[in-house]
Amino acid sequence: MKTIWYLALKDLKILFRDRLGTFWFFGFPLLIALFFGSIFSTSRSSAASLKLAVIDEDRSFESQQFLEVLGQVPSLQLKSLPLDQAQDQVRRGELTAYLRLPKGFGQQVGFLSSNPPRLELGLDPSRRAEEGLLQGVLLESATKFVQDQLTDPNLLKKRFDQVRADLLASKDIDPNQKRMVELIFDSLNKAMTIPDSAEGMGNLSFIPVRIESRAVYNEKVLPPSSYDITFPQAVIWGLLSVVTSFAIGLVVERRKGTLLRLRLAPLGLSQILSSKGLACFLMTMLISLVILLFGRLVFSIRIADPLQWVVAVISTSLCFTGIMMLLSTLGNSEQAVSTIGWSVLMPLSMIGGGMIPLFFMPKWMLTVSHISPIKWSITALEGAMWRGMTWQELALPCGLLIGIGVVAFSLGVVMLKRKMN
Repeated sequence: MKTIWYLALKDLKILFRDRLGTFWFFGFPLLIALFFGSIFSTSRSSAASLKLAVIDEDRSFESQQFLEVLGQVPSLQLKSLPLDQAQDQVRRGELTAYLRLPKGFGQQVGFLSSNPPRLELGLDPSRRAEEGLLQGVLLESATKFVQDQLTDPNLLKKRFDQVRADLLASKDIDPNQKRMVELIFDSLNKAMTIPDSAEGMGNLSFIPVRIESRAVYNEKVLPPSSYDITFPQAVIWGLLSVVTSFAIGLVVERRKGTLLRLRLAPLGLSQILSSKGLACFLMTMLISLVILLFGRLVFSIRIADPLQWVVAVISTSLCFTGIMMLLSTLGNSEQAVSTIGWSVLMPLSMIGGGMIPLFFMPKWMLTVSHISPIKWSITALEGAMWRGMTWQELALPCGLLIGIGVVAFSLGVVMLKRKMN
């Protein structure tokens, strides 16, 4: 029994000797707990706002009042834009959706209206999860708006004054009729009272507005299917596996002396590391090609611009090749690099939208997501496949991916040289 205890203590000492690897055994679970705890404990007021563009074509008193009610919803961030700009920003994924209030909204909205106004809700196809939430918020705000119109004497008075002013300004009414209109509205203003039971009118069954949803996409491209939306994420997960495998392989060669023996040959360290990077780059390109060809043959996914797709895949592959080189230097054993690698890549995937929709995240985490190459990789691939991005729009994500890859690869080379000297 004593022998067994000594052998067990020996294994534990070997395990704890790799301090960096041991940290991830204990520290990473705590980080995961804090990460998800921050998300699920976030109150509604601190959650990331849904960015909604509004297009008020009616420009009436009622439409302005409705937008004021809608602007009080904590989960919404309103932005007034022309229709073409709103559609363009939703297509690029910069906004969750747009809401268009048609002409005649003010005349049609109300409890007694037999023809409620139809609001157009244009959605980003990749964010269908928010559609039900947005429709619920819009219906709730419209109901509150109508109730306010009926229960607030000040709003009622404004409505009466507006109608009165319109009638008196009409050229089709003679002076005698205008005096009669003034008398009628003066009597209405004096007689107008709001009973205490008016608060119960919210229980009446009615439809304040009708919401017509539509997907916003480039008209030159067919509407994206669910597989068009999910296959970029599949490519990313394939690349994560490649990166981890190559990083572990590089550690194995360093630990077993393979890299040292290669350096004794007439080869420079830059040549050896370049070959490793080239192999990883080619493998990531192959993974991307195989996954998307499978999706094309089996699920008929589309690539709007093949040349843009090639540029997006090359940029993504360069980025992950650089990340591979950097990860390979963060541990001295296969176990440590594997643990650290997935412990770094998984949070990047989480905050980049690879696992959790961005709208679930609190505001500060949504800001942090900009540092994740996963986010920019998905943006680049979606832009080339179905978002119909222009070359100018694609330049930002591709440029960031290439920049991250170059910086990460350079840091990895510097750190690896120090370890081998």
